[in-house]
Amino acid sequence: MNKKGNVGDFIIFVSVIFVLGLTFWVGSLLWNNVVEPIQNKTQAMISDPVVEQKLNESFQSIEGTFNILDYIFAIFFFGFYLVLLMSVFYLDTHPAFLVFALIGLIIVFVLAGVISDAWVNIIGGGDATLIEGGKYGGDQFPIMNHIFTSLLSYMIVMSSLFLIILYASKRVGT
Repeated sequence: MNKKGNVGDFIIFVSVIFVLGLTFWVGSLLWNNVVEPIQNKTQAMISDPVVEQKLNESFQSIEGTFNILDYIFAIFFFGFYLVLLMSVFYLDTHPAFLVFALIGLIIVFVLAGVISDAWVNIIGGGDATLIEGGKYGGDQFPIMNHIFTSLLSYMIVMSSLFLIILYASKRVGT
């Protein structure tokens, strides 16, 4: 069975992006809550200035890695979507299956809404968040926070392009 460009891939897309975003956020949260106190205690015990400088450089380089996770997430989000769109060109489908595609996309939209709401409740600003903003909330990852709070809008635009390419590619001759 040919599964390239399947509407079900959007469900996988939304789920993988959510897990990736949570993984980046939890890693950053662990770094801030576990490693920073260790860094502070270690620096208090070190009397050699050269060793202290090397230690500070090491910790700063690791913190720099967490600063680029937001951009890495954006690259994964749009890169994974482009791969999904490119796979649609290889799918031969009949317009009669549009009804099934729309039903599948409704499921994707509901899932995107649930994931967006879960993100806002766990991380992103507002009264119902588990973690208050600042260093541990959505303020640390502004791109990721924007994508997840607007996930339903992104899925509507992306799925519209998906359906246009899916049903127009046969007419174009690809």
